[in-house]
Amino acid sequence: MKYYLVIAVILPLLNNIVFPQSAQLLRGKEAYDNGRYAEAAAVFSEHLKTDPYNYNVHGFYINSLIGLKKYDEAIAASEKAETMFPSVAELLLVQAKLYIMIQQFQKAEKQLIRYLAVMPEDKDSKEILGKVYQNIGIVYYEKKDYESALVYFRKALPYAPGNAELHYNVVSLLIGTKKIKEAQRELESAMKKFPYDNKFKELYADVLFENKQFDKAVTYLEKRTMQQPDNIGDALKLGLAYRYNGEPDKALSLYNRMIKKHPEEKELYLAKSGYYSLYSDYKKMREVYADMAKHLPDKAEWKKKYAATFKDEGYPDSAIHYYKQIFLNDTSDAKLLITVAKIYTKENKDTDAIKQLEEIAEYDPANFNMFNLLHELYIKHSMKDKALASGINFYARYPYHHLSSYALGKSWLVNAGYDSALKYLGIAKRLNSKFAPAIFEMGVTYASLGNIKEAAELFKISIDRCINGMADSRNQAMQAVADGSGNVDLLKMGNIEQLNSDIEVMEVIFDSSFAFLRTNLTDEEYLLFLGRKLDLYPADVSLIVKMAGYYESKRKTEDAVLWYNKALFLNSDNIAAHRAIAGIYEKEGKYNQALMSWKRVLSIQPKNSVAYDEIIRLSVKSGYLSKLCDEWLAVYSVSKDPVLKERLLEALHKAGRKEEARAIL
Repeated sequence: MKYYLVIAVILPLLNNIVFPQSAQLLRGKEAYDNGRYAEAAAVFSEHLKTDPYNYNVHGFYINSLIGLKKYDEAIAASEKAETMFPSVAELLLVQAKLYIMIQQFQKAEKQLIRYLAVMPEDKDSKEILGKVYQNIGIVYYEKKDYESALVYFRKALPYAPGNAELHYNVVSLLIGTKKIKEAQRELESAMKKFPYDNKFKELYADVLFENKQFDKAVTYLEKRTMQQPDNIGDALKLGLAYRYNGEPDKALSLYNRMIKKHPEEKELYLAKSGYYSLYSDYKKMREVYADMAKHLPDKAEWKKKYAATFKDEGYPDSAIHYYKQIFLNDTSDAKLLITVAKIYTKENKDTDAIKQLEEIAEYDPANFNMFNLLHELYIKHSMKDKALASGINFYARYPYHHLSSYALGKSWLVNAGYDSALKYLGIAKRLNSKFAPAIFEMGVTYASLGNIKEAAELFKISIDRCINGMADSRNQAMQAVADGSGNVDLLKMGNIEQLNSDIEVMEVIFDSSFAFLRTNLTDEEYLLFLGRKLDLYPADVSLIVKMAGYYESKRKTEDAVLWYNKALFLNSDNIAAHRAIAGIYEKEGKYNQALMSWKRVLSIQPKNSVAYDEIIRLSVKSGYLSKLCDEWLAVYSVSKDPVLKERLLEALHKAGRKEEARAIL
C-alpha cells in the first residue's frame, strides 16, 4: 500500500487577504512575493508584536513559514491565530493541511471534522477528509494493526465511492482478518461497481477458498480459465481448487497442459512439484526439476532443488554428492557447502561439518553463515581456543551484527573471561533486544560470578523473549508453508527448517531459565510465564504436568488433580500424571482411588516394580490386600506371567495365605 499525497502544493493557504498600506509591511510583502520567505517571516513576526489582532498579517506570516517548510511553526502560528479569530473556519482547514504535510493524519482528521461542522458544503474538504482516512488506514496497516486499518478504510468509503483501490483494500483486510462473510458481501458489491476490474475477480476465488467452498471455486475458476486460457494465476488457483476439492488428477492434468503451453513459467513447475511433494514422491519431483532445467535459464536453482529432494527423502549422502557437484560448477556459491555442513550436523557428523566449514574459508573467508555455524560447533565440542579465535574474527568482520557479538561473548564465557563475556553479550542485546540467547548467556555469566539476583532478572527477560520468539517463529513457519499458488517450495521448506531450529533453541533456553528461576519466581510470575507458553502450546502435556505440579506444591489439590487429568486426557499413558494423582489421593486418605491410579500405571508398564510395591503397600494400608490376592490369582491362572507370580507370592505371604502360595510354587 502507498500513501496518498493529498496536497502537492499548499501555498497559498490563506486567500483573499487585504494588505494594509504600510512601509514595513510592503517590504515584507515584496520579500514574500519574491520567495524570500525568511525575510518576510521576520518582518511579519515583528509587526505582530505591536499589532497582534491583524488577521491579514497573521495570514502572510503563516504562509511565509510554510514557504520555509517550517510546518510545526506554521501550525503553532495558525493555532495562535485561531484563538484570536475563532470565527475564521479557514484556519482549521490550514491546520488540517499542515498536519497532512507532516503525516500526522489523526490530528488532520480532528481539524477537518471541526472545519466541516462549520462548512458542511465544502466538497473539496470532504474529499481531503476521505484521503486522510485512507492515510490513517495505511499507517495502521503498516503497523500490522489490521482491525484499525479496516475501520479507517471503511470511514473513507463514503468520500470516495468510485475509488476501486480503496474497495480492494477493504476486501483484502476483511479476508486477512477472517471476516469472510463480510468480505464476500463487500466483494460482490465491488464487482458490480467495477465490473471490468480484474483484481476483484481474482479476490473472489480467495474468498471461496476461505469459505471452503471448493466446488464453487472450481466452477468459478474453470469459467475464468475458459475466458482467459493463458492466465497463469487463474490456472494455479484452479489447480489448488482441484486439490482441495479432492480432484488431484485434474490438478496434475492442468499443470501438464499449462507447462506444455508455457514451458518458461516457473510457478507451473513449482505447483507440479508441490503436488508430488504432498505424496512424498521425490522421484517425480526430481523429474519436474530436471524438466525445469531444460526450459528455464537459472539451471543451478533447479539443480539445488533436485539435490534437496534427496535430503528430504532421507538420502543425505546423495544430497551431499549433488550439492558438491553443483559447487564444482560454481565455486562462488558457498551456500552450497553451508548446506552440506548443515546436513552433516543433522546426521551427527560434526567432525565432517567442521572440516567442511573450515574449507569454506578458502573460497569465502568472510562468509557470515560459515562463522556462525563453525563457532557453534567449536563451542559444542569444547574447542575453546578455536571458538575464541573464530569469535574474534567473526566480530572483526561483522561488528554491528548481534550474532557476531553473541558468538564472541559466548566464546569468552566458555573461556571464563566473564567481564569480556558481559561486554560482548551486552552489545548483542543492544543490537537486538529480542535475541533471547544473548540475554540468557548474560544470565549464565552473572550466575557464574555469583550474582544470582542479576542472573534471575535476565533469565526472566530471556523467558519473555523466548515466548515471543516462539510465537513469531511459529507464525512465520505457517506463513512459509502457506503459498498462494499451493506450492510447497523446497527453498521455503529450508526456511521452515531454520525456524523450527530457532524454536528448538528457544525451547532449551526457556526450560533452562525456568529451571533456574523455579525458586526465584513469585507465584504470579510462575503462572504468567507458564500460562503464556501454554497459550502457544495448549496440548503440551509436559507443560500441563508442570502446571499441575505447581498447584500440588501449593497444596491446591483440586486444581492439581484437574490439571493432571487434563494431561491424561491428552495422553492417557502419562506415567508421571498417574503417579502424581495417586500421591495426592493417598495424602487425602482416598486409598481406593490411589490404588486405581497405580493399577493404571501397571497396565501401561506391566513390569513396573514401583507400581507393584505401591499397590501392595496401599492394599495393606487400606485392608484391600485379600481382594488384591484374589484379583492377581485370577489373572495369573491365565497369564502365568513370571513377574506377576513373584509379586503374587509376596502379596499372599503378607495376607497370611501361605497354602495358596505353596500351591503356586
